[in-house]
Amino acid sequence: MKIVHVIPRACIFEGMIKRYADELGHECFFYSIKPRFGMDKRSFFALYQKSRKQPESLFVFHRVAHKVPLAMSFLVKDFRYALLYWGEDYYSTFLSEVAFEAHCLAKSPLLSAAHFERPDEKSRPALRQAMDSFIGLLAVKRAAGVSLCAKQFRFLRYFYFRSFGQALLTPQLRFRGYSPDWDTAEALSLHNANAQSLTVLICHSAAASVAPRQTIELLRAYAARWGVRIHIRGFLSYSGGDEAYRDQLAQELVAQADFAASVQFQRSFLSLSDLGQQLQEADVAVFSCLRDEGVSLLTQFVRLGGIVSFNRFSINYDFFKSFAPSKLLTHEQFLEHGLEQLKHKRMLPPTVPPPMVTFADLEELCLDKGKLFLPNLKFLG
Repeated sequence: MKIVHVIPRACIFEGMIKRYADELGHECFFYSIKPRFGMDKRSFFALYQKSRKQPESLFVFHRVAHKVPLAMSFLVKDFRYALLYWGEDYYSTFLSEVAFEAHCLAKSPLLSAAHFERPDEKSRPALRQAMDSFIGLLAVKRAAGVSLCAKQFRFLRYFYFRSFGQALLTPQLRFRGYSPDWDTAEALSLHNANAQSLTVLICHSAAASVAPRQTIELLRAYAARWGVRIHIRGFLSYSGGDEAYRDQLAQELVAQADFAASVQFQRSFLSLSDLGQQLQEADVAVFSCLRDEGVSLLTQFVRLGGIVSFNRFSINYDFFKSFAPSKLLTHEQFLEHGLEQLKHKRMLPPTVPPPMVTFADLEELCLDKGKLFLPNLKFLG
């Protein structure tokens, strides 16, 4: 099956997707984002022409603008597409972040609402939100497969059943994402496990939903309990706002972490080798996000031997519960682990993750009544 990757221009994964696609002989279709519809008219017409000329292709949408594949499925007979969600495309359509956050906060005594910036959901009237959700569910219904973690997919099936009164037949694709392969054994051998301090990664971007202020307070409690020197690290190279916003955020986080032995934030994008080196130096990633954040970066971190800790009701926790259970801690468990225990856990090799769809696997997928499957491989839900 011919694979065509549909990618928004100037996105952070553009180069990585293109590199994988070029290596495998896949095609890439780049488009410009247009508010409301999701794609500009010129790009939509070009995609329409390509889909007419390549009727046997599978179009893989990286970042989902539901109206585009749905419209194309009505215009082009047997238009085959898969949806790879990036986060905002899922939450803004189906799941209210405010409601989900309130649900998690009510069940989590370690979290404080004061450290979470409420996402703005006032910009869309209720009728428009309902229409967007209905259009999104139709696009999912007609898709050959969707890439979501188990908890997100359970929500999606519930919303679909509530709207249409029937079970969703579209399969769940457990796509591995864009992270490269790392030599875990070599990475573990290079990690300094004897350091009498703890290096903690707290964010992958400046997005408000990552909630780094909450993580700093968790680390404050950890340092007070165990008397451990903590080095705080993070990435603030994109999202959240402009450079001035990220400058201010970095200053505020440094001031808040007055107990830490050091605080450093990476402000530029790194090469894969430099990124791997920085991840290798960290012991644990403690994230307070409740929606999925930084999954691509954190899967790389786990492959390098790192430990990850999340709120137990979060989407990230649900993902890593199956991806790397031996490297996963709830926030409560993290606070119960002393330095020696964490260092020991850091040096253990991660469990073998469950089978997940790679770029190469996309070519092996088969279609049955318009839905994707691959015999003998359990990465389709």
